[in-house]
Amino acid sequence: MGITTGAQAGRNAGAIESLERESTAGIRDTPDARGGACVGDSGVPVWVIVLMSEAGAGIGEMQAVYPQLTAADCAAALNYALMRRAEIDADITWHKSNAHKDNT
Repeated sequence: MGITTGAQAGRNAGAIESLERESTAGIRDTPDARGGACVGDSGVPVWVIVLMSEAGAGIGEMQAVYPQLTAADCAAALNYALMRRAEIDADITWHKSNAHKDNT
């Protein structure tokens, strides 16, 4: 194992960024929207897919609820959440604390 040069580190960072883009393709980051990041044009927030997954739902069950999503869409949402967990947790917290306001 050798020392990583600045040029090598730059290439590695570029490769990582490329993999991140590919694994989250189709996710629209909407920081000003209270729904947070969404899966493509479906309007389904990433945090909803995360909560479904945490409750034990598989991709097939996610697609049963949101038939407009592909398996790749669901995987991209979960990958996005893995890379931006703090952001998704904040979206979940905000929605849980404001859910009652939608029902008034």
